Amino acid sequence: MGWYQHLGSLIDTCKDWKFTYSKTGWNNSYLCIAWLKHFDNITKGRLTSQQQYRFLIIDGCEIHIHIELVEYCISHRIITYCLPSHTTHLLQPLDVGLFSPLQKAYGQEIDRLTRFGNVAINKGNFLPLLVKARTQTYTKSNIVGAWRGSGLIPSNPRTVLTKLPTYQDPEKPQSNFPPPIPPTPRNSTALLHKARQAKLLLKRKDQDLDREELAEQPRPDYRDGNRGHGYKRGSRTRRRGSFFFCF
Repeated sequence: MGWYQHLGSLIDTCKDWKFTYSKTGWNNSYLCIAWLKHFDNITKGRLTSQQQYRFLIIDGCEIHIHIELVEYCISHRIITYCLPSHTTHLLQPLDVGLFSPLQKAYGQEIDRLTRFGNVAINKGNFLPLLVKARTQTYTKSNIVGAWRGSGLIPSNPRTVLTKLPTYQDPEKPQSNFPPPIPPTPRNSTALLHKARQAKLLLKRKDQDLDREELAEQPRPDYRDGNRGHGYKRGSRTRRRGSFFFCF
């Protein structure tokens, strides 16, 4: 594809890049195999011996794990590791530490471009903007931080486990362990303080039990024709739109 050949110095930056597309605009198994072959050509020169393997992390998309891709990886000494479902935002280094800064930097480059009246993004100005944003964000420190943030290199599972949401079944108790034993008072003042606390807790518990007993008692029904007639001691009755309290 020659639409970027006139970009001068960018050609050296993008000499190892490959551009392709699909008719639907979505990724497919054919593009995955094409990318895997490009990955093989780029990385095999870094091997110091023919007995070494390369490690490739992929997500669980079905086009990444079809038989042709697996056979190619086995025959070319590429070990693939498929991430669990719905975990790429925690385990994939690109998602953890690189895509977000790249998106922000690319947006800033577009903002600078539009300030000069150029509001159209086409193939001619897309690549220079992408290269500039990528150079700013795909630095060594960001790449190392992305692997560290995903807990892969160095290996640190707690980096990811601490980010997972906690779930507590409301029907089960929060803990199976008995409540902690309070410390023994060391002097008479502390002993009196503990005694007051115990009395207060017992009093509150008795009050709660009384409220539960009152709530379980049936309420009087005044819908049998006696509404507005007679007063029941200790109750509240309604008569002609007013409330009367009788004791």
